[in-house]
Amino acid sequence: MTMPEIKRNPPARLRPAEPRDAARLKQLAGLAYRIHAAVLPRPPQAVTDDYAALIADDAVYVAEADGDLAGLIVLLPLHNALLLHAVAVAPEAQRRGIGGLLLRYAIEHARGQGLGAVEASVEKALLPLLGWFGRFGFEAVRSPGPGGYQRYYLRRTVS
Repeated sequence: MTMPEIKRNPPARLRPAEPRDAARLKQLAGLAYRIHAAVLPRPPQAVTDDYAALIADDAVYVAEADGDLAGLIVLLPLHNALLLHAVAVAPEAQRRGIGGLLLRYAIEHARGQGLGAVEASVEKALLPLLGWFGRFGFEAVRSPGPGGYQRYYLRRTVS
C-alpha cells in the first residue's frame, strides 16, 4: 500500500514509525495534547503510551513535514475493525491537513486489510473533536457512560 502525501505547502509524507522515532513521538503527543490538559481528568493514553513497544508491533505511522515528525497515528487490530488508538499533530503543524491525512490513511489501511470499519473514541470533555471526526464519516455509536473517562465511541464503516 502506498503512503499518501499532502500536496499543500509544506508537503507531508507518511511512513511507518521507526525505533529511532519513539522519544520524539512521546514528546509530540505531549505537546499536541497539552492544550486539552486542563479539561481532562488524567493524561490521555497517547501521552503515556510506550511508543517503542507500539513501533515494534508495527502499529505507528508518522507524518513528516519540514524535516521533522509532524504527526502520528496508532492503529491496532480490533475484531473486524481497526482501532484508531491515538492521533496527534504537533502544534506548529496543526491546521495544515496533517490530521486529515492521518485519518484518511487509517480508513485506507482498514480497507486494504479487508476490515469493516475504523473505530475510535473521543473524551466527552473534547466534544468539538466529534465534528472533526464527523467530516471523515465517523459517527457516534455510543455516548459516554458514568465514571472514569467519559468517551464517545465512534465508528467509520469501510466499504
